[in-house]
Amino acid sequence: MRKNLLTFLIAEMALVFFQQAAVAGEIGRPRELNHSDAIKMTMINPPRVMYPAAAKQNAESGTVWLTSTIDKDGNTKSVQVTKSSGYPLLDEAAARAYEQVIYIPYVENGEPIEVSRPSSVKFSLSIKRESPSGDTTK
Repeated sequence: MRKNLLTFLIAEMALVFFQQAAVAGEIGRPRELNHSDAIKMTMINPPRVMYPAAAKQNAESGTVWLTSTIDKDGNTKSVQVTKSSGYPLLDEAAARAYEQVIYIPYVENGEPIEVSRPSSVKFSLSIKRESPSGDTTK
């Protein structure tokens, strides 16, 4: 009888814990890394960001802010633009590049865990000027 009561109490405590965690939105959500933790993650396959030709021709520039979800194996599960550059071509190019990134898994308490990681991509055009000697400089 005592063993059954103990089992029942443990089950009830676990149920309350999981209900509270679900309400708080913690179950099934990756751990959100802050900037200092995010920069510690090692990329096995870094992003290869391509500046879209049409964006260059239109002199579009800006910074795209992203949040990537990284699974326990280090693969990028999803990428969301959290702050747009103001130019859809740049936003799409940044997100596409980060979708291909592979990381060394993030480990917490000796176990790899799923995390969400902030990143940014800055698209900037350099202006080339001709010097009086005819040389081209940036």
